[in-house]
Amino acid sequence: MSEPAPLLRVRGLAVEYPTDTGWTRVVDDLSLDLRQSEILGLVGESGSGKSVTSLAIAGLTRARGGRVAAG
Repeated sequence: MSEPAPLLRVRGLAVEYPTDTGWTRVVDDLSLDLRQSEILGLVGESGSGKSVTSLAIAGLTRARGGRVAAG
């Protein structure tokens, strides 16, 4: 029996925000799959991109001044 398709699939996510010197990449090449009944936890140090990743997946990056550059 094959594994069910993921409910959420992210491939090569890259998020950028503007700075005085141009766009700065704050998330680079993130990939993940989330299947039914799975729980995903994003863990990392302060400033490692956890919230930015969540905003990008929810489609809210532009509302905060950023952009999804890939993925």
